[in-house]
Amino acid sequence: MSDFRFQFPFSKYIIANTIYSLNSKCGKNPYNPIRQQCCVGRVVPRVGGYGAKCCGANSYDSASYFCHGGQVLRKCNASSYNPTSHLCCNNYVVSRLGGAAARCCSRYSYSSLTHFCHSNKVYALCGKIEYNPYSFMCCNGYVTSRVGGSKPKCCGYLSYDETSYFCLKSKVYSLCQRKSYNPSVMVCCLGTQQPRIGGLASKCCSNTSYDSRINFCYNKVVYGRCRQQEYNPGTHQCCNLYLAERAGSNSRCCGQKSYHPDKFFCSHDKLYALCAHSSYNPLGDLCCAGSSIPLGNVPLRFASCCAKSVYNTQSYFCFQDVVYLKCGSQAYDPRSQSCCNGKVLHLVGGQYSRCCGSVNYDSKDYFCYNNKTVIHKCGNKIYNPAR
Repeated sequence: MSDFRFQFPFSKYIIANTIYSLNSKCGKNPYNPIRQQCCVGRVVPRVGGYGAKCCGANSYDSASYFCHGGQVLRKCNASSYNPTSHLCCNNYVVSRLGGAAARCCSRYSYSSLTHFCHSNKVYALCGKIEYNPYSFMCCNGYVTSRVGGSKPKCCGYLSYDETSYFCLKSKVYSLCQRKSYNPSVMVCCLGTQQPRIGGLASKCCSNTSYDSRINFCYNKVVYGRCRQQEYNPGTHQCCNLYLAERAGSNSRCCGQKSYHPDKFFCSHDKLYALCAHSSYNPLGDLCCAGSSIPLGNVPLRFASCCAKSVYNTQSYFCFQDVVYLKCGSQAYDPRSQSCCNGKVLHLVGGQYSRCCGSVNYDSKDYFCYNNKTVIHKCGNKIYNPAR
């Protein structure tokens, strides 16, 4: 209809298929139907020209609005709807979610009691709290920092990146070569899963697991603690729970001492020098001149070496690699002394020296009579002085 007003011979008008007279009345009140409208016995300004309609005591433009339950509502993309069950969101008629608490988020309806709108997307409230979903997320009713970019996950009250971590019993663990594992029995060491040694005290040393209560890691090698202490294995070593200075790079322990195995050996926690680079039985042998010599009947505490022989130092002594019987309890110089009847005497006669009782004599010119008297030979002959 190009013009909502049509004049008839008797001053009548047709508006929206209704004929009105210039003398029209609304109840007892006259009104101009071109500019006014009669709504439930009340004269009100006409709204919407020829498309005007009444909604209770109000006039409205039916081209853009509609009446529901005595209220004027704007149409949704030229369509009317039931506002108790539907909502107009971004020119789309959608089901009303949340009753009186319903709100629009872009073209969708949501309940503001349980959800909120952010950047035209609907998110669930986090314990009745709104948040920025680009930097935070809701984990078990708590707002927490968003970790993991566009694909984060919740683990208890924390957010984590599932490309690098995994969740077990509300705890976050690092993946092991992109694989999850049971951290109560396994541990990840350099990308390999290893049996957990030491329970909660388990740690990694290179690709090995160890108990940090009794061990420690140094230069990717596991060492035992020394009385709970860590130390530098390059300069020290733990010997029988005692921290000893290392004797060498390949040193070993003997009791509480460190020793060089190229020079010594250990037996019953005691150190002994090697015998020609070899060990031996220090309780049954003696190292003499590079050879291991059995003690025989010689007690170990009295045994000593004389060249490649073992002798008893209680009864013998060594002089220039020769074993001699002591003179009483004394050693002496066989080159200038002799032993007669337990006494050390000046040597007489050199190689012809002999004893006569407690006297030393030259057997080349003399002889001994009755082991008491030294007598000069008679023409180099021995005789009986009693005859």
